[in-house]
Amino acid sequence: METRDAAAVAKLTGELGYPVDEADLAERLAVVLADPADHLVFVAVGEDDVPVGWSHVERLRLLERTPAAQVMGLVVGAEQRSRGIGSALLGASEAAARAWGCHTMLIRSNVKRERAHGFYERAGYVKEKTSFTFARPLTDDKMAQEVDESDARRLHGFYRGLPAKRVGAAMLLTDPSGRLLLVRPTYKPGWEAPGGLVERDEAPHLAVAREVAEELGLDLGPGRLLCIDWIPARHPKTDGLMLIFEGGSLDQATLDMIRLPADELSEYRLVTPAELDHYLPAHMARRVREAIRAREEGSTLYLVDGHALDGS
Repeated sequence: METRDAAAVAKLTGELGYPVDEADLAERLAVVLADPADHLVFVAVGEDDVPVGWSHVERLRLLERTPAAQVMGLVVGAEQRSRGIGSALLGASEAAARAWGCHTMLIRSNVKRERAHGFYERAGYVKEKTSFTFARPLTDDKMAQEVDESDARRLHGFYRGLPAKRVGAAMLLTDPSGRLLLVRPTYKPGWEAPGGLVERDEAPHLAVAREVAEELGLDLGPGRLLCIDWIPARHPKTDGLMLIFEGGSLDQATLDMIRLPADELSEYRLVTPAELDHYLPAHMARRVREAIRAREEGSTLYLVDGHALDGS
Protein backbone atom coordinates (compact mmCIF):
# COMPACT_ATOMS: atom_id res chain seq x y z
CA MET A 1 0.00 0.00 0.00
CA GLU A 2 1.09 3.57 -0.66
CA THR A 3 -0.12 6.95 0.54
CA ARG A 4 -1.72 7.48 -2.86
CA ASP A 5 -4.24 4.78 -1.85
CA ALA A 6 -5.59 7.04 0.91
CA ALA A 7 -8.79 7.92 -0.97
CA ALA A 8 -9.76 4.27 -1.47
CA VAL A 9 -8.82 3.39 2.11
CA ALA A 10 -10.90 6.28 3.45
CA LYS A 11 -13.89 5.13 1.40
CA LEU A 12 -13.60 1.57 2.73
CA THR A 13 -13.29 2.82 6.30
CA GLY A 14 -16.38 4.96 5.85
CA GLU A 15 -18.39 1.87 4.87
CA LEU A 16 -17.91 0.58 8.40
CA GLY A 17 -19.33 3.74 9.90
CA TYR A 18 -15.99 5.40 10.63
CA PRO A 19 -15.87 8.40 8.27
CA VAL A 20 -12.39 9.87 7.97
CA ASP A 21 -10.95 12.82 6.09
CA GLU A 22 -8.79 11.68 3.19
CA ALA A 23 -5.97 14.12 3.97
CA ASP A 24 -5.89 13.10 7.64
CA LEU A 25 -5.85 9.44 6.68
CA ALA A 26 -3.02 10.01 4.19
CA GLU A 27 -0.91 11.57 6.93
CA ARG A 28 -1.60 8.72 9.34
CA LEU A 29 -0.91 6.17 6.63
CA ALA A 30 2.46 7.80 5.98
CA VAL A 31 3.36 7.42 9.66
CA VAL A 32 2.42 3.75 9.67
CA LEU A 33 4.23 2.93 6.43
CA ALA A 34 7.37 4.61 7.73
CA ASP A 35 7.60 2.13 10.65
CA PRO A 36 7.62 -1.43 9.20
CA ALA A 37 9.34 -2.77 12.32
CA ASP A 38 6.13 -2.32 14.32
CA HIS A 39 3.41 -1.68 11.72
CA LEU A 40 2.44 -3.43 8.49
CA VAL A 41 -0.47 -2.75 6.18
CA PHE A 42 -1.77 -5.32 3.71
CA VAL A 43 -4.05 -4.47 0.82
CA ALA A 44 -6.27 -6.48 -1.49
CA VAL A 45 -6.85 -4.97 -4.92
CA GLY A 46 -9.53 -5.58 -7.52
CA GLU A 47 -9.16 -6.10 -11.24
CA ASP A 48 -8.78 -2.36 -11.80
CA ASP A 49 -5.91 -2.26 -9.26
CA VAL A 50 -8.04 -0.28 -6.78
CA PRO A 51 -7.95 -1.39 -3.12
CA VAL A 52 -11.00 -3.42 -2.10
CA GLY A 53 -9.79 -4.34 1.38
CA TRP A 54 -6.99 -3.70 3.84
CA SER A 55 -5.62 -4.82 7.18
CA HIS A 56 -3.28 -3.09 9.61
CA VAL A 57 -1.30 -5.12 12.14
CA GLU A 58 0.82 -3.65 14.93
CA ARG A 59 3.43 -5.32 17.11
CA LEU A 60 2.58 -4.69 20.77
CA ARG A 61 5.32 -4.23 23.34
CA LEU A 62 3.49 -4.89 26.60
CA LEU A 63 4.78 -5.56 30.10
CA GLU A 64 1.86 -7.71 31.17
CA ARG A 65 1.93 -10.42 28.50
CA THR A 66 4.14 -12.40 26.16
CA PRO A 67 4.97 -10.86 22.76
CA ALA A 68 1.75 -10.13 20.90
CA ALA A 69 0.41 -8.34 17.88
CA GLN A 70 -2.94 -6.73 17.27
CA VAL A 71 -5.08 -6.26 14.20
CA MET A 72 -5.74 -2.54 14.36
CA GLY A 73 -8.12 -2.61 11.42
CA LEU A 74 -9.47 -5.02 8.83
CA VAL A 75 -11.90 -3.82 6.19
CA VAL A 76 -13.33 -5.41 3.06
CA GLY A 77 -15.59 -3.48 0.71
CA ALA A 78 -19.27 -4.37 0.96
CA GLU A 79 -19.43 -5.76 -2.59
CA GLN A 80 -16.34 -7.92 -2.07
CA ARG A 81 -17.28 -9.72 1.14
CA SER A 82 -17.69 -13.51 1.46
CA ARG A 83 -15.04 -14.05 -1.24
CA GLY A 84 -12.15 -15.02 1.03
CA ILE A 85 -10.54 -11.58 0.96
CA GLY A 86 -10.92 -11.02 4.70
CA SER A 87 -9.40 -14.44 5.44
CA ALA A 88 -6.46 -13.68 3.16
CA LEU A 89 -5.83 -10.32 4.85
CA LEU A 90 -6.10 -11.89 8.30
CA GLY A 91 -3.72 -14.66 7.27
CA ALA A 92 -1.17 -12.15 6.02
CA SER A 93 -1.42 -10.25 9.29
CA GLU A 94 -0.90 -13.44 11.30
CA ALA A 95 2.13 -14.38 9.20
CA ALA A 96 3.65 -10.97 9.89
CA ALA A 97 3.05 -11.40 13.63
CA ARG A 98 4.78 -14.79 13.59
CA ALA A 99 7.74 -13.26 11.77
CA TRP A 100 7.96 -10.66 14.54
CA GLY A 101 8.14 -13.49 17.09
CA CYS A 102 4.71 -12.80 18.56
CA HIS A 103 2.90 -15.57 20.44
CA THR A 104 -0.62 -14.13 20.31
CA MET A 105 -2.76 -12.12 17.92
CA LEU A 106 -5.34 -9.79 19.46
CA ILE A 107 -8.33 -8.23 17.72
CA ARG A 108 -10.59 -5.45 18.96
CA SER A 109 -14.04 -5.24 17.41
CA ASN A 110 -16.99 -2.96 18.10
CA VAL A 111 -19.73 -4.76 20.05
CA LYS A 112 -22.21 -3.87 17.30
CA ARG A 113 -20.27 -5.64 14.53
CA GLU A 114 -21.77 -9.08 15.06
CA ARG A 115 -20.97 -10.26 11.53
CA ALA A 116 -17.30 -9.51 12.14
CA HIS A 117 -17.42 -11.38 15.45
CA GLY A 118 -18.61 -14.50 13.66
CA PHE A 119 -15.85 -14.15 11.07
CA TYR A 120 -13.15 -14.00 13.74
CA GLU A 121 -14.63 -16.90 15.71
CA ARG A 122 -14.67 -19.05 12.56
CA ALA A 123 -11.01 -18.16 12.12
CA GLY A 124 -10.25 -19.62 15.56
CA TYR A 125 -10.38 -16.52 17.71
CA VAL A 126 -11.96 -16.67 21.17
CA LYS A 127 -13.77 -13.76 22.78
CA GLU A 128 -11.80 -13.00 25.93
CA LYS A 129 -13.64 -10.09 27.51
CA THR A 130 -15.75 -7.00 27.05
CA SER A 131 -13.96 -3.81 28.00
CA PHE A 132 -14.49 -0.08 28.01
CA THR A 133 -12.37 2.45 26.18
CA PHE A 134 -11.76 5.70 28.03
CA ALA A 135 -10.52 8.85 26.28
CA ARG A 136 -9.52 12.30 27.42
CA PRO A 137 -8.19 15.16 25.26
CA LEU A 138 -4.67 16.17 26.28
CA THR A 139 -4.73 19.47 24.45
CA ASP A 140 -7.04 21.75 22.51
CA ASP A 141 -4.72 21.51 19.52
CA LYS A 142 -6.25 19.01 17.08
CA MET A 143 -2.92 18.16 15.53
CA ALA A 144 -1.30 17.58 18.90
CA GLN A 145 -4.11 15.22 19.82
CA GLU A 146 -3.53 13.09 16.75
CA VAL A 147 0.25 13.13 16.52
CA ASP A 148 2.21 12.27 19.64
CA GLU A 149 5.97 12.57 19.89
CA SER A 150 6.69 9.14 18.46
CA ASP A 151 4.43 9.83 15.51
CA ALA A 152 6.17 13.16 15.00
CA ARG A 153 9.52 11.36 14.77
CA ARG A 154 8.10 8.96 12.21
CA LEU A 155 6.62 11.82 10.22
CA HIS A 156 9.97 13.57 10.32
CA GLY A 157 11.59 10.48 8.85
CA PHE A 158 8.89 10.25 6.20
CA TYR A 159 9.31 13.84 5.08
CA ARG A 160 13.08 13.55 5.10
CA GLY A 161 12.68 10.55 2.81
CA LEU A 162 10.60 12.40 0.21
CA PRO A 163 12.24 13.23 -3.15
CA ALA A 164 14.50 16.23 -2.63
CA LYS A 165 15.25 18.91 -5.19
CA ARG A 166 18.55 20.70 -5.19
CA VAL A 167 18.12 24.45 -4.86
CA GLY A 168 20.49 27.11 -6.05
CA ALA A 169 20.42 30.88 -5.64
CA ALA A 170 22.22 33.53 -7.69
CA MET A 171 22.38 37.32 -7.60
CA LEU A 172 21.87 39.63 -10.57
CA LEU A 173 24.65 42.21 -10.36
CA THR A 174 25.31 44.87 -12.98
CA ASP A 175 27.42 47.97 -13.42
CA PRO A 176 25.87 51.40 -14.16
CA SER A 177 25.94 50.68 -17.91
CA GLY A 178 23.90 47.49 -17.50
CA ARG A 179 26.68 44.97 -17.99
CA LEU A 180 26.26 41.78 -15.97
CA LEU A 181 28.84 40.43 -13.56
CA LEU A 182 29.79 36.79 -14.19
CA VAL A 183 32.38 34.66 -12.42
CA ARG A 184 34.55 31.82 -13.73
CA PRO A 185 34.86 28.77 -11.44
CA THR A 186 38.14 26.88 -11.21
CA TYR A 187 36.50 23.50 -10.56
CA LYS A 188 34.32 23.34 -13.70
CA PRO A 189 34.28 24.86 -17.17
CA GLY A 190 32.32 27.94 -18.12
CA TRP A 191 30.94 31.00 -16.38
CA GLU A 192 27.97 31.69 -14.11
CA ALA A 193 26.26 34.38 -12.08
CA PRO A 194 27.55 34.75 -8.51
CA GLY A 195 25.78 32.35 -6.15
CA GLY A 196 25.64 28.67 -5.32
CA LEU A 197 23.73 25.83 -3.74
CA VAL A 198 21.36 26.38 -0.83
CA GLU A 199 22.35 24.24 2.14
CA ARG A 200 19.92 22.11 4.15
CA ASP A 201 17.62 24.22 6.35
CA GLU A 202 19.03 27.44 4.84
CA ALA A 203 16.76 30.12 3.41
CA PRO A 204 17.60 30.87 -0.25
CA HIS A 205 17.94 34.63 0.30
CA LEU A 206 20.45 34.00 3.08
CA ALA A 207 22.27 31.44 0.93
CA VAL A 208 22.83 33.86 -1.92
CA ALA A 209 24.11 36.54 0.47
CA ARG A 210 26.52 33.99 1.95
CA GLU A 211 27.71 32.82 -1.47
CA VAL A 212 28.29 36.36 -2.74
CA ALA A 213 30.27 37.20 0.39
CA GLU A 214 32.39 34.06 -0.05
CA GLU A 215 32.90 34.50 -3.81
CA LEU A 216 33.30 38.27 -4.16
CA GLY A 217 34.16 39.44 -0.67
CA LEU A 218 31.17 41.81 -0.78
CA ASP A 219 28.51 42.12 1.90
CA LEU A 220 25.44 42.62 -0.27
CA GLY A 221 21.94 42.11 1.05
CA PRO A 222 19.77 40.50 -1.63
CA GLY A 223 16.84 42.43 -3.01
CA ARG A 224 13.56 40.96 -4.21
CA LEU A 225 13.21 37.63 -5.99
CA LEU A 226 13.35 38.13 -9.76
CA CYS A 227 12.70 34.61 -11.00
CA ILE A 228 12.48 30.99 -9.97
CA ASP A 229 13.44 28.42 -12.60
CA TRP A 230 12.68 24.70 -12.54
CA ILE A 231 15.38 22.85 -14.44
CA PRO A 232 15.02 19.22 -15.53
CA ALA A 233 17.58 16.57 -14.71
CA ARG A 234 20.73 16.70 -16.81
CA HIS A 235 22.96 13.72 -16.10
CA PRO A 236 24.60 13.50 -13.64
CA LYS A 237 22.58 16.32 -12.01
CA THR A 238 19.06 15.84 -10.68
CA ASP A 239 16.25 18.30 -11.35
CA GLY A 240 16.21 21.41 -9.24
CA LEU A 241 15.06 24.96 -8.59
CA MET A 242 17.26 27.94 -9.35
CA LEU A 243 16.41 31.38 -7.95
CA ILE A 244 17.81 34.76 -8.99
CA PHE A 245 17.64 37.68 -6.57
CA GLU A 246 18.12 41.36 -7.28
CA GLY A 247 21.63 42.51 -6.41
CA GLY A 248 21.56 46.04 -7.74
CA SER A 249 24.13 48.11 -9.61
CA LEU A 250 27.76 48.17 -8.47
CA ASP A 251 29.79 51.33 -8.94
CA GLN A 252 33.48 51.23 -9.77
CA ALA A 253 34.53 51.67 -6.16
CA THR A 254 32.56 48.57 -5.17
CA LEU A 255 33.87 46.60 -8.15
CA ASP A 256 37.41 47.45 -7.05
CA MET A 257 36.67 45.85 -3.67
CA ILE A 258 35.97 42.42 -5.20
CA ARG A 259 38.30 39.72 -3.89
CA LEU A 260 37.99 36.26 -5.46
CA PRO A 261 38.85 33.04 -3.58
CA ALA A 262 41.70 31.59 -5.66
CA ASP A 263 40.66 28.00 -5.00
CA GLU A 264 37.13 28.58 -6.36
CA LEU A 265 37.14 31.42 -8.88
CA SER A 266 39.77 32.49 -11.38
CA GLU A 267 38.24 35.77 -12.61
CA TYR A 268 35.12 37.86 -13.01
CA ARG A 269 33.93 39.70 -16.06
CA LEU A 270 31.30 42.29 -16.99
CA VAL A 271 29.36 41.30 -20.11
CA THR A 272 26.43 42.77 -22.01
CA PRO A 273 23.12 40.88 -22.22
CA ALA A 274 23.84 40.29 -25.92
CA GLU A 275 27.05 38.46 -24.98
CA LEU A 276 25.45 36.01 -22.55
CA ASP A 277 25.27 33.19 -25.11
CA HIS A 278 29.06 33.29 -25.42
CA TYR A 279 29.51 32.68 -21.69
CA LEU A 280 26.55 30.66 -20.42
CA PRO A 281 24.75 27.46 -21.50
CA ALA A 282 21.53 28.22 -23.35
CA HIS A 283 19.20 27.50 -20.42
CA MET A 284 21.28 29.66 -18.05
CA ALA A 285 21.40 32.52 -20.56
CA ARG A 286 17.60 32.36 -20.88
CA ARG A 287 17.24 32.45 -17.11
CA VAL A 288 19.46 35.52 -16.71
CA ARG A 289 17.68 37.36 -19.52
CA GLU A 290 14.33 36.67 -17.87
CA ALA A 291 15.75 37.97 -14.59
CA ILE A 292 16.72 41.18 -16.39
CA ARG A 293 13.18 41.44 -17.78
CA ALA A 294 11.72 40.88 -14.31
CA ARG A 295 13.93 43.67 -12.98
CA GLU A 296 12.74 46.05 -15.69
CA GLU A 297 9.06 45.12 -15.26
CA GLY A 298 9.11 45.03 -11.47
CA SER A 299 7.80 41.47 -11.60
CA THR A 300 8.75 37.99 -10.44
CA LEU A 301 8.73 35.26 -13.08
CA TYR A 302 8.28 31.50 -12.92
CA LEU A 303 10.41 29.69 -15.48
CA VAL A 304 10.71 26.15 -16.77
CA ASP A 305 14.24 25.53 -18.01
CA GLY A 306 14.63 29.23 -18.61
CA HIS A 307 11.31 29.71 -20.40
CA ALA A 308 8.73 31.99 -18.76
CA LEU A 309 5.22 30.65 -18.27
CA ASP A 310 3.59 34.07 -18.18
CA GLY A 311 2.42 33.91 -21.77
CA SER A 312 5.16 36.16 -23.10
